[in-house]
Amino acid sequence: MTKKAFLIVLIFNLFIAGSFFIMNYGVGYSRLSSDQQNIVPMCQKLDNPDLFQNDLFLSSVDNFKYYTPFFVQPLRFMAKLTKGDYMLAINILHTFTHILYGLSWFFLFYFVFKKNVWVAFLLSILIRGLVWLPGMELWGISDLWTFMPRTVYSALAPIPFIVLYLNKRYSLIISALLIGLLFNFHPITGLGGILIYIYCILVLHKRTFYTHSLFKNIIISAFCILVGMLPFIYTYFGKTALQSNYDLNLYQSAFDARIPSYFKSMMSFAAKWMTAKMLFFLLPILTLAILSIFYKKLQQWSSFIIGLTLVLFFIPLLSIPIENWINSTFNLNLRMSFQLVRIQKLSILPGYLAIGCLLIWLLNKQYLSQKILVGITILYVLILITATPGRFNPIPFISDDITTGIYCNRPIFLAVEEKQLDFDKMATYIKNETPRDAVFFKTYQLRSAALRSVKFDHKGASILIEGNPEKLIDWHHANQQLKNLSGLEKQIFLKNNGV
Repeated sequence: MTKKAFLIVLIFNLFIAGSFFIMNYGVGYSRLSSDQQNIVPMCQKLDNPDLFQNDLFLSSVDNFKYYTPFFVQPLRFMAKLTKGDYMLAINILHTFTHILYGLSWFFLFYFVFKKNVWVAFLLSILIRGLVWLPGMELWGISDLWTFMPRTVYSALAPIPFIVLYLNKRYSLIISALLIGLLFNFHPITGLGGILIYIYCILVLHKRTFYTHSLFKNIIISAFCILVGMLPFIYTYFGKTALQSNYDLNLYQSAFDARIPSYFKSMMSFAAKWMTAKMLFFLLPILTLAILSIFYKKLQQWSSFIIGLTLVLFFIPLLSIPIENWINSTFNLNLRMSFQLVRIQKLSILPGYLAIGCLLIWLLNKQYLSQKILVGITILYVLILITATPGRFNPIPFISDDITTGIYCNRPIFLAVEEKQLDFDKMATYIKNETPRDAVFFKTYQLRSAALRSVKFDHKGASILIEGNPEKLIDWHHANQQLKNLSGLEKQIFLKNNGV
């Protein structure tokens, strides 16, 4: 790779990251996602244990001790460097994640696709795009609200595979340790990464790793992965009770009130993939499969990509019936399949690999010239910079979040006062003018924005599913009562509960 080519890639990623940083400098807590609205108060509680004494889940640190520290602790550390300004801390970390995301995926694609800079560059841009997936899942990186544990994992995920691909003396050990360690950032996505890693070890064994037998490679990699996973294994299983000493029927009712019913059905969850958007990932795979019938050189790539797609799509689905059988047989209350099935989101990744294969094939066959590919990449960059919501509504794909979310779709240069929404001003007033032990009803954003306790909200209840099942049951019971009360009765009920 020439210095000029790398400079182009670096400048592009710095431009994207810098634009988001400027746009989000001085914004309020209203810009955060609901997941961040749970994570930031965890950090604030750990910083000051006296906060949130009457909160739904923050009243006790024990309710979220199982939560992976690999995201929480770096955020707390950055907040200390910014003198407790969590919004600035998130903005800084989000900026670094943007840069890492673009560069790590670029280098992975660069090594995989015959060191073709422009194929790798185009794919590294496409893979940034936001894709909404079944299970309330998301792939990609965009505005400040997308800075979550799963995004940090996605930014780091290519690194173990780059190390593995280089196939040096200690590549297997180092890459396996890395893929295990990265699991701690977001265990759900992390398990998907491990599944891809093991698949690569099994399928690519004959082409790489000549120094060891397949069995020895599996043992070495499995041991190293497990070592890397130990922080989460200790944290989760050491802090989460698996034995059920409460009414399972009541728990199931509370669980159903928080988690949609399709999480418990293989067919219902799989049906969520039946959308037009998924054609963007499916059509390249099908095209590659058809071409491989006529061109033998494509057969290895085709079989690898189709196999990986099937593994990532079907194995997560099996967690649902397996967990149901274990719970009924051993009278346990395992509550992991609603998380494990979300691993399925990674089944879109083979689609990007298929696009890369097709581009390389077109270049080799001279159906596409390098100059035209450069032109397509530059044109797409210009489109995504101008593709604000509404501008390209009639054009499929271009009007979607997968394009409009790659670059800032709001004005970048605004005064800090203009970036504060009405909610942020209200939260500042509440923080300054109400007692610190005041409790609010359902508006979970007030935890982080105003440092106040909140009760009866749905977002906070998601932490109790694994952290405190008994309290989840109480939350559900209280919400059922609230639904059946008149306006005045509801006020009395809330007042009796400290709101």
